[in-house]
Amino acid sequence: KRSLYVPHLASVPLFLVRGNHEGENGFNMYNDSAAAYAEGRDMPTTSARARRAVFDQPEPDHFYTGNDEDYPFVGKMNNWYAFEWGDALFVALDFFRHTTTCDYPKNFKGEKDHFCSPSGWDYTLGAAQYSWLGETLENSDANHKFIFIHHLTQPRGGAQDIPYYEWGGYAPAKKTGALEWEFDAMRPGWPKPVHEVLVENGVDIVFHGHDHVWAFEPREEEGIVYQEVPKPNQWAWNTSIGSCQAGEYSNCLPSSGYVKVDVSEGDFRVEYIREVFDPKTGRRDGERSGEVMCGYTVTERPGNTHLVDADASCYTSKWTSL
Repeated sequence: KRSLYVPHLASVPLFLVRGNHEGENGFNMYNDSAAAYAEGRDMPTTSARARRAVFDQPEPDHFYTGNDEDYPFVGKMNNWYAFEWGDALFVALDFFRHTTTCDYPKNFKGEKDHFCSPSGWDYTLGAAQYSWLGETLENSDANHKFIFIHHLTQPRGGAQDIPYYEWGGYAPAKKTGALEWEFDAMRPGWPKPVHEVLVENGVDIVFHGHDHVWAFEPREEEGIVYQEVPKPNQWAWNTSIGSCQAGEYSNCLPSSGYVKVDVSEGDFRVEYIREVFDPKTGRRDGERSGEVMCGYTVTERPGNTHLVDADASCYTSKWTSL
């Protein structure tokens, strides 16, 4: 992969957002042994050190803000950060390092290393990141505010998961499944769920991933868009279609492709550019690649409200094979 990055990184900045495959999950910190953790040989610590050795990421200074805590064997973690460029604020969040507890299968009897699966209230930004997020958004005068996060408090799905857990404050009751407010009990001292913080501070769009599809989910009444981003290098167009078929998203299209965002003073445009792999040549199909599968423009209006003008192709009630 290094050979793919190196030719471009001299002129194109690369900003990382923690995901579930980086090995920096806080809940794996103590799995090896107490000795491994004490000596910095646990997976989250060694993974963070490897990342820092290869990728130069934002560290709090006069330009960037973010996690300024010093961690044993690592130093600055550089796992959540923000900066302004032009008329836009960019905020990268990390749901993994500070998620230190998780559930194990009830019938599991072996080693726990690879079977821990966080769910529900396990996922957390942590108090420090949560407070910093609110202050960063509130103190910014940027006309556009963009959030980047790997996934919400439920790994699968986008806007439909807003009501749940740390993101929305509700959780399904064990007996009935009806949503019940648990935020005050589960996050004592936190003013409000994350989604409310974003809406009240005029966040334009939340870019998130994990499911490898494109899903355009505007919430115009709140002035925010939830945008699932596709995988840019998937060989077969329909490989990731399961998330669309399962109904976890609205306006869902499969991968492969990339997202292009053009920002101007009063609006910005987001486009999904299709990329096609030719199995016969083993290379990019130049004739079929480059098509705009969906594009929409978000225009600022007074009172943190937005007007979303989307192409007709963006509104899909059912996925189609292309």
